[in-house]
Amino acid sequence: MYKVLLVDDEDEIRGRIANHLKDVDGFTIVGSTGNGFDALEFLEQNTVDVILSDIKMPFVDGIEMTRQVRTLYPSIKIAFITGYDDFQYAKEAIHLKIEHYLMKPVAPGELREFLARLKTEMDAAVEKKKHATQLRHEYAAIKPTLLEKMLIAYLVYDHFDRRDLSRLQDMGLALPDGASYYGIWLSVPKDSRQDDLYFAIKTFIDTEFKSTPFQQQMVFPDGIFIVQGTPEPGLEMLSEMLSEWTLSIERFFEITPQFLVSRVFPDLYALKKMFTDITFLKQSNAALEENSPIFYDDIASTLKTILFEAEDLTLLKRLFQSSLKALKKFIQDKFEEAERLSLVTLPQLKMELPMTLMHVHSILDQMGHEDLDISPITFQDDTDIEGLKVHFESIIVGWHMAWSRQRDGAVHKLDGILAFVDEHITDSALSLDELSHKFYLSVPYLSKQFKAKTGVTFSRYVTQKRVERAKQLLKKTPSSISQIALDVGYKDVYYFSHAFKKVVGKSPKEYRR
Repeated sequence: MYKVLLVDDEDEIRGRIANHLKDVDGFTIVGSTGNGFDALEFLEQNTVDVILSDIKMPFVDGIEMTRQVRTLYPSIKIAFITGYDDFQYAKEAIHLKIEHYLMKPVAPGELREFLARLKTEMDAAVEKKKHATQLRHEYAAIKPTLLEKMLIAYLVYDHFDRRDLSRLQDMGLALPDGASYYGIWLSVPKDSRQDDLYFAIKTFIDTEFKSTPFQQQMVFPDGIFIVQGTPEPGLEMLSEMLSEWTLSIERFFEITPQFLVSRVFPDLYALKKMFTDITFLKQSNAALEENSPIFYDDIASTLKTILFEAEDLTLLKRLFQSSLKALKKFIQDKFEEAERLSLVTLPQLKMELPMTLMHVHSILDQMGHEDLDISPITFQDDTDIEGLKVHFESIIVGWHMAWSRQRDGAVHKLDGILAFVDEHITDSALSLDELSHKFYLSVPYLSKQFKAKTGVTFSRYVTQKRVERAKQLLKKTPSSISQIALDVGYKDVYYFSHAFKKVVGKSPKEYRR
């Protein structure tokens, strides 16, 4: 059944149309409002397929309502039902791509004929979607390969963020609710590798060990990167799973695999961070005992850093959020202290500084920075401690500047939008469309971010601000209610009165008494 919303300021007409619709198959009335303002509020909370609306109504007329519906809910079908045979309105309706234009009094036969045609069109659209679904099912056989290639491309050649993850979900990547994610690197000794061995192991794991809610494998020339997601990824569970994998691979392929395991992350969009952890463990592996599996968290906690202790890293976090000058001085002081006390040697620092950067990188992750690349960072070309310090400081300072730009850009853009809205709150032309063009953001994205920033929708925010301004004018000036309506941004005094009463609980006239 297609859901219909009736919008007309005359109760009798809405009732008559509702009676006509009882005899029409495929449609059901889910709402009835007396003007476009209330209709838009209804749409914020309810799903609708078709709107049958009058044009001339108080507060928000059918034309303005349709402009907003076309922007925020483009799939809704709209037909005008009006008693005004006005050519300009008809032209505007055509411009807004109205489905039909019915004249009052609406003949039952004409309404049934229109709705039957509309149902045929909507049914055809539904069938088209079903056909698309069938095509998706047919391509499901090659989907795992496509997803694997896309994930590898993001790891090797590109960044990976929420938009990319959304794109993969559109391709069919299913993410379990409440899962946390981690990466596993599986490799075998070089002298044991054979052609297609890793592909064979991948198939074996997919067939025998598909034990977690989410598992994606990517085959590289020197190993397999396996990403898993599970609600409770405990160390004991991971160790048992990898032990089982080791025994089975040894038995089936007669080789012993080695496993490297990343940190656990709350979202899959941290995919590159998982791969960064693996890359770091691979680079550090020469200095570690040959044991399996190797967990990033174990290495990070047991490999003691001489230059930066835990409390130093906490201070680094605070400095990142404040002064670049203080941040550089702190790094300078730590190196000078280490040299003065003869605590470090060049080989020690070359090994420890990458680990320190990993800790700082983790801190920045927690602070919301999503696009810092740490792999591969090496200090092998530095020939003295001063060179190490300069190299290390340049990386930290670069990260600080990038983080500051990201933080300030996001804050300033939303602050700028709010400041513009507040400054132009009495402009009757103020709209999401205007903000969209001014700040180069799509209307849906802008609407979502505005609500996240203020806690209310754009229309409610504007209404509340205008009503607050109107309350002041009503109490402090002798201006007429019609003039105050114009002064706070409303062209229609009846629309103003309706909005004012919704917010305050009294009409402007009652409030002024």
